[in-house]
Amino acid sequence: MPRFVLTARADIVRPRDLDQISTMEGVILIDQINNRAALVEAPATLLEKMRECLPGWLIEEERLHPRPDLRHKM
Repeated sequence: MPRFVLTARADIVRPRDLDQISTMEGVILIDQINNRAALVEAPATLLEKMRECLPGWLIEEERLHPRPDLRHKM
């Protein structure tokens, strides 16, 4: 299941927004930072519903970047 990063704009402070998302069926709240950012796991089909519940929030699919290999090569 894909993961999404939710980030609030600086001028938006609504503590109950993430409570709404975490109670949606099929959404798993993985991590949350001060009601301003969260990582959730949810089916992509719920993306539009999440956008409706969180106007003004940025919702992007999680992207992982590999760490560079800093070991010395012989």
